[in-house]
Amino acid sequence: MLPRVKIRNETVPEGAEKILKKFLASVGIGAARIDLMLPQETYRAGEEVSGTLRIESGKVDQEVNSVYLQLLVKSRYGSGDDVKHVSKILDTAQISGALSIRAGDPAQEIPVRYGLPVNVPLSARHTKLFLLTGLDVSKAVDPGDADPIVIRPDWRREAVFRALEEELGFCPSHDSGEYNGRFQEFEFKPMRFMRGKLDELEVVFDVQNDGVRLYLEIDRKGRFLELFDLDETEVSCFVPDRMLRSVPETARFLADFIASRY
Repeated sequence: MLPRVKIRNETVPEGAEKILKKFLASVGIGAARIDLMLPQETYRAGEEVSGTLRIESGKVDQEVNSVYLQLLVKSRYGSGDDVKHVSKILDTAQISGALSIRAGDPAQEIPVRYGLPVNVPLSARHTKLFLLTGLDVSKAVDPGDADPIVIRPDWRREAVFRALEEELGFCPSHDSGEYNGRFQEFEFKPMRFMRGKLDELEVVFDVQNDGVRLYLEIDRKGRFLELFDLDETEVSCFVPDRMLRSVPETARFLADFIASRY
């Protein structure tokens, strides 16, 4: 039988306790905590995100170099055995400069205003976006918070989607909107226009100040064409703002362009 060992309760010296708390805070234990509070979850590309970052003090004083926000995209692309995963920081913005967080102090609140990039990937089945907020603390694990957000199309991409889907009858494929780390690809199946002629239409957007450039891959139907690798045509076109303001006009332009490249 093992002998019983009695452990005495001894007070930790004040200096040693401070060192211990600082060490624990450096690895995230007892450190300040943050929470980004947003009034909504859904935004349009290019829209401003407004919210409040709440900072709760921990058990030790901490000096913060800066408060930052990052836009993160996570996606998967490919199929079968060739599926790949992407996790990429798209943008970083500073919310606040240096500040002091004293142990036991009331929570601080910092206003957050962040403009989403206009060419940001859009939320899709396999493409998810997040806002990460964090405190840059020297020699310590940065306290952070991650909030999922839903990003809908800006008005330019929305006009093209409506032209393709509502006017021309294209239907988005099940995996449309996959992001591969460089660009986001939208896939459409013809239900009315070019049905029986096209197998698929793939679209990549480049939103600009006065319109949107579309990079299209037109996949023709036909085993003979596929056999000789003649079934795909890659082209691009620019749709100006004046045209995008009319969905029917945009649809006519796209129909003429696609038919002429078939």
